[in-house]
Amino acid sequence: MNEYIARYEQHKYEGYSTIDSLLFTLSTLKQNREDWINRNKLKYFGIGLRFDKNPFFQPKVTQKNIAIIGTVIEKLNALKVSPDYQHEGETATTRLEMFRILGEQFGELSKNGETQQLFNHVIKEEGSIDFSMRESTLITPSPVDILTENGEPYVDEQTWALPSIQAMIESKGIPVNLFDPSETDLTLEHDLQDHVQWAYSRIYQYAYPSSYDDTLIARFHHGIQHVTRAANYARVFANLYRKYGDEEAQHLTENDIKLIQIALLFHDSAREGDNEDLWDHESAILLYWYLTRILHVDSQTAKWVAEATANKDPSPEKGYFELNEDEDGQLSWQFSQFEEGFFPPKNIYQKIIHDCDCLDIIRARNQYDANYLDFYKDIASQNELALEEMAELIIEARGLIHHQGDSYITKDEARKLEYEHEEVHARIQTDMQSGAYPILQALHERLLSVEELQTLTLVDLTPFDDTAPMTGKNLAAALREGRILARGITTPSALPKPKANKPILPDETLAEKEIRKSMRAEGINTKSRKEPPNPKDKNPLRSTSILGYGSGVYPAAGLLIFNPNLKQVRRVSTEDFDSGRGQKAHLAHLQEKEYSESREMLGQELTDLHHKMKLGLFGKKNQQGSNYVEILYDIDRYDAIFYTNDPTIGNSIAYDDFNPAHRFSPLLQAVYLQKQYERQYEATRAAYRERYGEEGEALFLQRFGSDPRLPIHEYSGLNNSLVPCDAALLTKENIVHMWVDMCSDFMRDSLLHLDEDTSYYVHDSFFYSLNVEDIKVCSMYKIKVNTLAQKNQPADLSYDEPLRKQVSDAIEKARENIVAEYEHSLLEKLANNQESALSTTGFLVLQYSPHLREQAADKIKADLLDFVHSGELDACQLASISLPDVPISTLDIPHCNAKARNAFCKSKLIKAFILCQQSGLDNEAQLIRNKLGEWAKQLLEDNDLSKSGLNERLKLRQLMMLMDPENPLLPAVNASVKEIIGQLTTHYASNKSYLQSSYQLIKTLDGAGFPRSQYQDEFRVVFDKMSEALPALRPSDWLYYAKVIKLLKEEPHPVINRWLAEYEDKIYNAEDLLGTFKNLNFTLSDENLELFNLLVQKLHFNAEPRRYVQLPYWFRVIKRLEALTENHQFSESQLKILNDRLGEIAATLIEEGQQMSPFYSYYSKEQKGYLQLISYAKEINTILKANSLPVPDSLINEFHAACNALDQFDLNQIQFAKAEIYLVKAVHSQLPGQEERAHVLEKMTDFMNTKAQAEKEAPGARTASGL
Repeated sequence: MNEYIARYEQHKYEGYSTIDSLLFTLSTLKQNREDWINRNKLKYFGIGLRFDKNPFFQPKVTQKNIAIIGTVIEKLNALKVSPDYQHEGETATTRLEMFRILGEQFGELSKNGETQQLFNHVIKEEGSIDFSMRESTLITPSPVDILTENGEPYVDEQTWALPSIQAMIESKGIPVNLFDPSETDLTLEHDLQDHVQWAYSRIYQYAYPSSYDDTLIARFHHGIQHVTRAANYARVFANLYRKYGDEEAQHLTENDIKLIQIALLFHDSAREGDNEDLWDHESAILLYWYLTRILHVDSQTAKWVAEATANKDPSPEKGYFELNEDEDGQLSWQFSQFEEGFFPPKNIYQKIIHDCDCLDIIRARNQYDANYLDFYKDIASQNELALEEMAELIIEARGLIHHQGDSYITKDEARKLEYEHEEVHARIQTDMQSGAYPILQALHERLLSVEELQTLTLVDLTPFDDTAPMTGKNLAAALREGRILARGITTPSALPKPKANKPILPDETLAEKEIRKSMRAEGINTKSRKEPPNPKDKNPLRSTSILGYGSGVYPAAGLLIFNPNLKQVRRVSTEDFDSGRGQKAHLAHLQEKEYSESREMLGQELTDLHHKMKLGLFGKKNQQGSNYVEILYDIDRYDAIFYTNDPTIGNSIAYDDFNPAHRFSPLLQAVYLQKQYERQYEATRAAYRERYGEEGEALFLQRFGSDPRLPIHEYSGLNNSLVPCDAALLTKENIVHMWVDMCSDFMRDSLLHLDEDTSYYVHDSFFYSLNVEDIKVCSMYKIKVNTLAQKNQPADLSYDEPLRKQVSDAIEKARENIVAEYEHSLLEKLANNQESALSTTGFLVLQYSPHLREQAADKIKADLLDFVHSGELDACQLASISLPDVPISTLDIPHCNAKARNAFCKSKLIKAFILCQQSGLDNEAQLIRNKLGEWAKQLLEDNDLSKSGLNERLKLRQLMMLMDPENPLLPAVNASVKEIIGQLTTHYASNKSYLQSSYQLIKTLDGAGFPRSQYQDEFRVVFDKMSEALPALRPSDWLYYAKVIKLLKEEPHPVINRWLAEYEDKIYNAEDLLGTFKNLNFTLSDENLELFNLLVQKLHFNAEPRRYVQLPYWFRVIKRLEALTENHQFSESQLKILNDRLGEIAATLIEEGQQMSPFYSYYSKEQKGYLQLISYAKEINTILKANSLPVPDSLINEFHAACNALDQFDLNQIQFAKAEIYLVKAVHSQLPGQEERAHVLEKMTDFMNTKAQAEKEAPGARTASGL
């Protein structure tokens, strides 16, 4: 998605109207284009460095686009102030006028440019709310082509002739006798199940004609499951329309419902692919033929139903597509223009067909939008009860779709296959009647009378009572009213990753850290490097999400906050806005008093957000799993713990699967959190008593309550439920049972996959190599490593020692039983020749189970003798054996690394040799050794001295060292390896790429375990070559050079000293170079201060050969440089050199700022002065954050001057940003001369507060969520 489409979508999420979102986006786009022209104009005329010039600078094209954007902005503003828009706001009519404004300029824009893409996106996406914007195989041109003036508008009575029905059927890949009436005796009166069976057997069981999907499901996204589910929604919507007074709906009969359901069965029948539907009108024709030829429905009724299907989304051309059949049975579509200036009203058939299909689109979206539903437009948008019932229906549909394996976040093909048959209707009805979907169950079976509907309670709207306990209806009310926040902790028992300059306690897990921070108060629970530690209170700016209305959560478990305090809310967003983890220093300004939004504004933002959640508008539109909102909240206590078995994005990030590792994993994570909270509760209680004396107990209880054990709740966004977990069920006995069940399932599954290649895994997950603690981790989190933390740990760490031991002992006992059961089963398979001793599974188990080897000794010998003497050994080829790129020292499988184990298992020869040795078959083992000798003779005779020849020799050498180290040909093989190395290094020394090639060769030799002592002399010629060309060595070459230096055991200091002295260029992108120096144990001290100074001067302040200063980069480089110093700390003399260098860089930065002023010549002098101030503040802030060098006086003076210059400006001419002002104030407070600047900062603050108040009080002011 291009940048401006993303901006537009963001404005929409923030609550702005379509026209305002577009105006904001176009204004930004226009400004950026003008900036681009001004920047490149200077380069085009020779101002700036040669490599800065833009060879594609085309000012005329860009200026034309700017003019077009300006025209569009002008017309959109005119539309916004028009009487129609002012009176009615955004309607289908005003939106269509907006599309026409975009469309008439569309063809004048640069083709496929960002602006044209934005226009196209708005027309198609927003147009789809009210109209059909899709292309059609039958009706041309498309609505988008007409709006963008790439096609002529439809005219009244325009007709499109259609291909014959036979030709259409043949193009779909379905039986040609589809509508042969002799094949069936179906009538309209038959049960819907019969119509579903017909549709499946004759249409939906057949794949699309050009389908290449690797799936057993014929039509994965638009098959029988989708259309049958949509058909089952028909009565539900009909009853809702009837309940809220739709007269057409109140006159519907069961016969009408049957016709609507059949229409829904056919609405995707003519599809030829799963992407955009181009076949709406063709599907309507197949429906018409089914009704008239198979069911013998009268043609007028069939025409009515088919037209309702084709017109479920009306045309933006303000007309209606009619289906006509002539006397010869030839069909055609005809466009009927409605009265001038009006849209034809949708009938109830169109509305229900549209809404049923639209509701089921949840299966293909991370974010749903009920704005598209006709029921919402006509009724729920104006009726609060209808809105709540619609919201509940959306939730139930999402849960039903997930239950059937069809959800967007996790498509479960195995589950979907359970609905891929003729009886799918009965299966879906059974699901709807299960009790999990109250509205669907209440409304889907029959048409209810208006009286029945009026007395039927579909949702309980009992208000939340903050004085009542959080149970039962009050808990449900809190969930419905958005009064519950969730703070998730992914893999709570994992250790956090170490951070630079922030040592962490090795025993403080992610959960411990989170809970401790939430209980901070005036030095209590504060861990800091500083003495005394900074006073910290609460855990500010933490990411939380609101539960309810189907909103998901980030991970599988976490903590809950009931009835949160609005004063502690810092930011509101309909989606995860990537605020990051950790301290969130970039959002610290949100805590400033003058930055904080008013309670009224935040309250309105939360209200707006809550409304959007009812419509399904939460989460990121296209990011799988991000189905939740984000609230930044200052956490000072927790009230409960949650877990969920729903799929979550946290699971996916932790171990690449949205689903929990096991059904008990989330609950046991919650138990871990509960017990960890108890520990921290008691520790904090003691700290309060120590800190506050007698009143400490009262203060503690006032904040944290009297119960150290937080209740656990199960949450499901898919079912929109928060259910307290019965504490009586969480006994120690049951906790042990859950651990055993979870670990047992993991162990059984692992044993079923012993033959899986794990050599590419980042950790060794082979079952027999895991201890009990590993099994605990893998059964809960799937893997031992953690991308979000340092490493995963067992989630029983918070248990008392007796319970931990009980859990471990029970798992060990289960392990013994499962292994014994599995090995007994394998023994039977070996005995019955269902498994071979040389299969991967059989071989591996035999290696880890000596007693099984004894029991299967006869079978093992038989398999070995067969392999050796049947000719299979003779057919083995050296080329078929692959060895890992790591040295191998043993054939003892239990003591091999994962790569070696997997490599051995792929070679029948190696497996046979190992088993021969273990079985005492010395003669057969010798025959296998003889095979190695044959290969050695072949290689030595072949005399292939290429790189591939070397690889084959190295592989053979490894095999001989492992299997036949006394082989008389081994010395000859070694000699041939050395000969090839000598030839290759000589060749490399005369080649430009000698350095990198040498590096790769050394890696190959190391990986093959070839002793360095046998080949290091051969690389002397390469080292000598490098010494001759040392000044020309590039910094990027040092990675390879270092490998050779270490191989030859050369002293690195003289080489580095010489290179630094003779290398003439600046050093760019220096972080890798300094890392290489560190690996060579190169040290900088006061004894080589001149060298240090030389290196500092050569380290450029930009990662690329450009003249502008990148201070953050430079300080990162300096941090790497410090790692080369004694004790990893700069001396006073070194700091003096760095300080002087920073002063020089500051002078360059100031000069650069002054030289760049022409780039901003199109800004007002006020805005230009403000930007200069912000620029200096950012640079100074970088220096202050580095906390290693003082800010140069020159920069302080420039900041001071820029700040005071604003005192002379009209602040109304400046576009201030709150975050930038916060930055200026933060920098100001840490620099000298504060008194001389204070009045300017106070003036800016007062100006911004006054302006914000005026904007709030302006008529029609609208806040934007997240701003």
